[in-house]
Amino acid sequence: MNSFEIKSARLNGLSLLLKSLDIDEIQTELTDQLSKLEELNAFPFILDLSLFNDVQLSQIKEIIYLFERFHLKVIALQHYDEQFSQFASQLGLFFQLGVKANKSNETNTSRGSRENAPYEKNKNTFSQTVIIDRPVRSGQQIYAENSDLVVTSLVSEGAEIVADGNIHAYAPVRGRVFAGASGDLNAQIFILSMQAQLVCIAGIYRIFDQKLPSTLYKQNVKIFLQENKLSITAIHP
Repeated sequence: MNSFEIKSARLNGLSLLLKSLDIDEIQTELTDQLSKLEELNAFPFILDLSLFNDVQLSQIKEIIYLFERFHLKVIALQHYDEQFSQFASQLGLFFQLGVKANKSNETNTSRGSRENAPYEKNKNTFSQTVIIDRPVRSGQQIYAENSDLVVTSLVSEGAEIVADGNIHAYAPVRGRVFAGASGDLNAQIFILSMQAQLVCIAGIYRIFDQKLPSTLYKQNVKIFLQENKLSITAIHP
């Protein structure tokens, strides 16, 4: 009998599209967003360097070290140029081949933030649905692999619900929500009472460190991607 077994697993990683190589500028922004970033300490990050062609290994190393000081763990580099895989290898990181990033994409949104993820459209369609009819408590994670997820009870603060497909929550959601976890840009999130800490679709996320407007907070909402940006709209009966 073997003492251990290696199996495939899925991590909820987030993509971080780097827009500046200025270490002081990055540090200032990290400091300003410290309270928001504490929500992300448990997640691995993919450092997307697609906006830069001329980057030195020492620069990447310094930036990764800076993120680690803020408890943000970078596990991989991403770039559309496969030559960047050499940097990843030298730093002991994974390499992910991405698509060319568009500099015009903005990252600031009202009351939160998100990053553009490198996923291409996932053409898979899901025929299964996972149904959870019990409360999801703080520290627990529900993951619906290759399927949609339906939750009919409270999702507590500090809990996570994750699906490769769509997520339908017919109860208050106060935790973190990840739809399209395998990269499906068409995935959507439906929440009966919107109180989430974080929502994410295909790696594009938004943190809610302040209450949403009354038209959305504790309301029935639909969350989807529109031109690689998260959109939240109220669902009126």
